[in-house]
Amino acid sequence: LLEKELLTAELESARDFQHRLLPPSEMSGDRWILSSRSYAAGALAGDFYDIVSREDGSLDLVIADVAGKGLAAGLLMASTKSLLPQVTAAVCPGAALEELNSCLLPLLNSREFVALTFARFDPRRGELQLANAGLPDPYLLRHSGAVEPLEVTGDRLPLGIRQEVTYVTAQYSIEPADRLLLLSDGIPEARDHRGNPIGYEGLLRLLESSDIWESDAATGDPGRWLDRLFDEVSRRTGSILEDDWTAVLLEYQAG
Repeated sequence: LLEKELLTAELESARDFQHRLLPPSEMSGDRWILSSRSYAAGALAGDFYDIVSREDGSLDLVIADVAGKGLAAGLLMASTKSLLPQVTAAVCPGAALEELNSCLLPLLNSREFVALTFARFDPRRGELQLANAGLPDPYLLRHSGAVEPLEVTGDRLPLGIRQEVTYVTAQYSIEPADRLLLLSDGIPEARDHRGNPIGYEGLLRLLESSDIWESDAATGDPGRWLDRLFDEVSRRTGSILEDDWTAVLLEYQAG
């Protein structure tokens, strides 16, 4: 019993430390506002996100999903996050993923990998650079109500599986009042009581739902919109998470 209590205390301490590694859930800067949410399915999360403001005024956004659960996944999450600053500083997102892949390969066994999306947004020009290593396509939520999945071509293999993977950097334009949604696969793969996942088509229809969009249009609050999205997914699938749910929502604001 004592050993169990000590283990529980250690896990709670580790979970608290994981939480403190994450940026604040609400952030803002010059011409942008950002909200993020992350819910762990177990005692420790395998998902994480990171947000870094660069000296040139651009913003780096990272969302990642580490294979597995428990302590091993938690340690891999912390290790991956610690490597990000040194590999993303001076290169485009695709090159950053190639460097991060090289750094992670010696640390991982054959069953471990990291799926990760890296976006760099320049609010001065409304330009987005995007690279994807195995996570769902991000979504561009246009102020008109249109929803566009942002696909990156080429090899999208998760990090840590194979040497010398080439990751493509895609370019997109964002207009004021548009929103960028990055998410892990726990959300579209969440299952209802019949065992059916929401799926990517189902998630797209949900994002296009006028009820969710109009409920937020009155408030102009990205955090409230993100909460409504999570509430709707939870309503359709139940309250027990089988996998971590993580999402980051960036709104581009007019100058």
